[in-house]
Amino acid sequence: METIETLKNKIWITRKARIRASERLAKSDSYSKLMLAYYSFASLAFSILELKVKDLPPAFPLLDVLLGILLFGAAIYVNTLNFSSRANALKRCYLTHVPHVNIW
Repeated sequence: METIETLKNKIWITRKARIRASERLAKSDSYSKLMLAYYSFASLAFSILELKVKDLPPAFPLLDVLLGILLFGAAIYVNTLNFSSRANALKRCYLTHVPHVNIW
C-alpha cells in the first residue's frame, strides 16, 4: 500500500511542477510581447523625431537603424522560443487524465 501512496505523491509533485512551469512560460510570453511592443514604440518615436527635427546629431540615423536591427533580431529570437506553445503543451499534459488508471 505504501507504493501507491509514493506513486500518488510523485504524480502530485510532477503535476505541480508542470503547472508552475506552464505559468512561468506564459508569463515569459507576456513579458516578451510587452518588450517587443516597447522597442517598436521606441523605434517609431525615433523615426518620427528624425522626420520632425532637422538639426539632429549625425549619429541619430545610425541609432535608428541599429534599433531597427535590434528589434528585428529580438522578434525572430522571441518567436523561436515558442513560450506560448510550450506553456500550452505543459497545460495539456497536466490536465490530461488517464481514465483506465484509477489510483485516487
